[in-house]
Amino acid sequence: MVNQIILIGRLSSEIKINDKNEQEFLLSVARKDKDGNEECQTDIIPCISRFDNYSTIESHLTLDTIIGLKGRIEMIDNQISIIADKITFLSSKPKDDSFE
Repeated sequence: MVNQIILIGRLSSEIKINDKNEQEFLLSVARKDKDGNEECQTDIIPCISRFDNYSTIESHLTLDTIIGLKGRIEMIDNQISIIADKITFLSSKPKDDSFE
């Protein structure tokens, strides 16, 4: 058996550090309607990353950043969570448009 998942979505929450020094965030992932309509529904999926390089993740992940996530499903406190093994940044960091 294989426990592996790949998601592409937008970061829909600020990154929070939990008491285990893990990064928690919510990922918004679109899915098509069951009826085959063109309308998409959005699933908000809780994710956890256990990377040591938090500063890199924090500096690149802002609200609405599009990421690809490869990971696995775990039950944590009777809730399904996605544990990220790899995060790929699919949208670039917004440029600072301020004038000096």
